[in-house]
Amino acid sequence: MDERDEGLRPRIGDRLQALREAHGWKFDQLAEAVGLSPRHLRQIEDGECDLAVDKALLLARALGRPLSELLTPTPGPGPYYFVQRSSEIAQIPGRTRRTPVERPFAPRSKTCRPLARGFPTRHMYPYLLSMLNVDIGTLNLHEHHGHEFLYVLDGELELTTYSEDGRVTETLRPGDACYLDSTVPHLVRGQSRNPYAKTSAEVIDVFWSPLGESYLFGD
Repeated sequence: MDERDEGLRPRIGDRLQALREAHGWKFDQLAEAVGLSPRHLRQIEDGECDLAVDKALLLARALGRPLSELLTPTPGPGPYYFVQRSSEIAQIPGRTRRTPVERPFAPRSKTCRPLARGFPTRHMYPYLLSMLNVDIGTLNLHEHHGHEFLYVLDGELELTTYSEDGRVTETLRPGDACYLDSTVPHLVRGQSRNPYAKTSAEVIDVFWSPLGESYLFGD
């Protein structure tokens, strides 16, 4: 790891030492586990040399910690996983998209329930979308910074976006998945053969944006 900021070396070294000692490992034990000499490991802890990325990954794995906790002097709070029980999902309040996906004064086209808000350091944002029966004329083609991964659980989902050859429409059915560059104009609409059904499809939509979740959703 070529650290241009020399101040990072001692901070990473201090963090590595703290994690090693908390784990109860001596230099020899940890060095052997990751293929380093005890002398090299001591130099890393003393801030005298850089920590290569491949060795950082091995150290984090050996210590049972995420890589970010090894490289960050003040790591974020746990937990390192979060379970969302199916019985809780229906009670999760929906959130509103900041990007206008419906035309002005049109009815809502879906409800969006976050699935992992109990995980404090998310970099992806998984949502359960319940698609409502709406006419495609009520929807806007829209775009936003980031990517999306769609997986259809139930019903049918109509995706409209663009390829190199122009505008395209895809129908996604249960088990189908789609990875989407969200900077390209797109819209999604649930389809149902039952005109009386309120919900036309259920979809897992995992959002990622460099601007964070608050850029994508309001409360």
